[in-house]
Amino acid sequence: MSRSSYEEFRHAAKAGNLVTVWEDVQGGVPDPVRAYRRLGTNGASFILENAGPEGKIRRSVIGTHPWLVVTFGAGRMTTQGNDGCTS
Repeated sequence: MSRSSYEEFRHAAKAGNLVTVWEDVQGGVPDPVRAYRRLGTNGASFILENAGPEGKIRRSVIGTHPWLVVTFGAGRMTTQGNDGCTS
């Protein structure tokens, strides 16, 4: 993955393209759950973690304001888009 300037990011986001934003974080910072909580998200959000064996690299993906939320429960699946439409 290559890094983009802020202007390149804005241009791609305005065009409706998927834009990945990331930050490589070294040790000595809050654990992923604390970082997730610090975002103070309103609405849908998620955290996905890959916690390897002790001493191995761990990756976390934190997302906010997804364009689609899929919910499973009671033998049903529902979807809700960021436009509020539910199916």
